[in-house]
Amino acid sequence: MPSSVEFDSCFFWSDLTQTIRFSARHRGRRIRCGVTRMALEHLAGALQPLCPPDLGRVFEQHRQEIERIAADKILAGLFQGDGTIMVRAVDFSL
Repeated sequence: MPSSVEFDSCFFWSDLTQTIRFSARHRGRRIRCGVTRMALEHLAGALQPLCPPDLGRVFEQHRQEIERIAADKILAGLFQGDGTIMVRAVDFSL
């Protein structure tokens, strides 16, 4: 993972966006990040929707890979319109 991007340890589930939200720091700036429910269920190989506590466990199990993808997107400037970084299921297929 690029050393210029650091991630905070805390994360939370957002019902509104259906994502696990977490944040990064890069060049003194705090960047809001998220990983979608679909991406987490893809990583888990889930055949049915997972509940938020299970999604949190999947996030923790795959955190290193999720943060690597988020860091790559930050460094490449691949921000959403609202300035967030979003990790999606398709990002794990590349």
